[in-house]
Amino acid sequence: MPDVAGPLWTDGDGGRYAGRFPLAVERHAMAQVGHLLPGITTVTPHARYYTLHATVFAEARARGLDEAATRRLLRRAEVVVGAVSMVHGRADPAAHAGMRSPHGSDHLGPRLDHGADIDALSADGAYAQAGWGFWGPYVASEFAMGLLATEGKKTIEGPNADHAALRAGFDGLFDLASRPALTTDQLTGASHLCICQTRNSADGLMLQRVLIPESATAMHHDDRRAQTLRMLLRLTDLTAHETTPKLDHALAFSEVREDPDLRAFDVFPAWTGVVLRTFTVAGWRNLWQHLVASIEGFMKVDALGDLFADALPSGSVRDFVDSRPPGMDGARLLGAEFAPEVEALGVAERALSRLVIGAGRSGRLDERTQAYFQGQRDEQYQQLTPSWLQDRLTEWSDRPLRDFAIWLTHQLVARAERIALMKASFDYKAGRFRIPTRVFVRDGYLFKDSDEAGGGVALRWGSAFDVMSGVGFVARADGRWVVTDAGRAA
Repeated sequence: MPDVAGPLWTDGDGGRYAGRFPLAVERHAMAQVGHLLPGITTVTPHARYYTLHATVFAEARARGLDEAATRRLLRRAEVVVGAVSMVHGRADPAAHAGMRSPHGSDHLGPRLDHGADIDALSADGAYAQAGWGFWGPYVASEFAMGLLATEGKKTIEGPNADHAALRAGFDGLFDLASRPALTTDQLTGASHLCICQTRNSADGLMLQRVLIPESATAMHHDDRRAQTLRMLLRLTDLTAHETTPKLDHALAFSEVREDPDLRAFDVFPAWTGVVLRTFTVAGWRNLWQHLVASIEGFMKVDALGDLFADALPSGSVRDFVDSRPPGMDGARLLGAEFAPEVEALGVAERALSRLVIGAGRSGRLDERTQAYFQGQRDEQYQQLTPSWLQDRLTEWSDRPLRDFAIWLTHQLVARAERIALMKASFDYKAGRFRIPTRVFVRDGYLFKDSDEAGGGVALRWGSAFDVMSGVGFVARADGRWVVTDAGRAA
């Protein structure tokens, strides 16, 4: 029998496309990460681009450039810095240890064998597809840090942008950016513009003070960022004896929690709550990933629930909960989610076990940690919060775990469908209703277009270390981060 592709007057895809965050369990954790680490995101890894953009807008203002001319200047400046960084990285790879390649390196790298054609590389659609180059990912962060501001409708350098430091750090940049092309020798001679040089440059020293100011209003966004970066530096020192430290696990569960310097940070209990919540987020995402991977053809929701139930032990919900290792011993947090007996379980049982362990902490944490573990706004989404699961486990405690697994499967399928419809939109250009989902429900049956991704949500700590490396607070040694003297002094 031939595959049915849909009515002949349609293109057959029904407006379907793969969406992100199908269960919408990430919102609280992601919002709190942004609250505690403002100005650094998963797409802002290079310290030097923060100061580069401030320098460009300061120069554009000084020259009286309009928007189009400013955009051209920014693109040319980014190409120069990227090309210089690529050439310097090849000549001195040790100086770039632990650093990501400059933005646009996949397009710049193959075109630098005989210098850099600045005109060609900076053209629209060349080194970067976006018209404003790689400013887009940084723009909100640069405004948040006071490196940029607005004057009327124009973007200008912000109150924290030190003009003298920017000019000194990027000395000669705009002369190079004005040239049609640069030779390899010219690129080599401008190594002070490399992304690795922010550690010692005037603009880099300025950025150190912006990232971790000497004083800030308590728990204002500058203070939250500064405290978080200092906390990460302290955690790095405290775990220096470990071969491959997991800082989130250390923060939540290890003996370093008793360190008085660590506990002195106001953000310490807040980050503890966020880290614990990310573990439950990963549990839901991994469970949904497993369920979607189990969908074969056109399948009843009940049949999918049966597959989930088959992967779990027999007995009641109470039996299952009581057989999981505890997540707390009194007020002390235990890393039960990652105990060997849990790690050894199958995917479905491991995910549910981690969810049960996380739910068991609801209402038992100190007030500040609890607020970041589960916030009041969580309640508007009603389902899949730690307290929601804890209440459901209590309601179902004397009933068979198998029945609970089938019921929970129905809940997850219905939620994914509801979230997809909430995110749906009408594409007026294409004349179709677009639904961001991989899984579809028709009269109690399921089918899928593709599998889902699992895992947790980013804490942005990786990007924080990238930025701190850029300004010299940390350095890479023997495959791990170590705190520098500048980092300890911050």
